[in-house]
Amino acid sequence: MMDIWQKGWTDVGTGGLIHEIFPKVKQRLTDWRREDFLFFTRHGPFGQYLKRFNLKPTSYCACKKEGSPIHYVKECHSTESWQITEPAVHVQSIWPQRVASNPLSRFKKMQTIGHIHENPDLF
Repeated sequence: MMDIWQKGWTDVGTGGLIHEIFPKVKQRLTDWRREDFLFFTRHGPFGQYLKRFNLKPTSYCACKKEGSPIHYVKECHSTESWQITEPAVHVQSIWPQRVASNPLSRFKKMQTIGHIHENPDLF
């Protein structure tokens, strides 16, 4: 059964960052919170996502940059208090796994998404 599940997860070609973080299926629950899922699936209060469904007129943040989850946690002036350090070039490929497993990064991500939810007019 696990082999069939793993094959489906590997072959389907969707999942993006989630697949990078969880390449192997498991029978145990993750300790992720709602904000973790919103961030890594990119299905949250982000300009890119909201524009896709015409819930926002543009995909850009108020600072005139693309409103992606990465933008909000790395460079947006409205979320400076909770920004996550830009990874060095040699570790960029494992950045999602590191952010997902680091308690401080997860806290900052959670605070950033909470701030966006509470202050949508800023974004």
